[in-house]
Amino acid sequence: MWNYRIIKTTHGEEDFYSIHEVYYNRAGEICAISEDPMEPHGSTLEELAHDLDFMAEAFTRPVLMKDEIVFAKADWEEEG
Repeated sequence: MWNYRIIKTTHGEEDFYSIHEVYYNRAGEICAISEDPMEPHGSTLEELAHDLDFMAEAFTRPVLMKDEIVFAKADWEEEG
């Protein structure tokens, strides 16, 4: 499972916020995030609008502090 989340990164005394893909294991624990911030995309205008809506949902979830994320073990490779 994954969703978009807002990640706060601090560089020196400046804070930066960006949207990343965040991946979860079966227990709902964070096990990975996208290395780079995400940009909305789609092969049609409707897909682009849907991706923007999905990104907007990130504003309804708590902001994650990049330096404080504790990554859990990914377990989706163990299926099958």
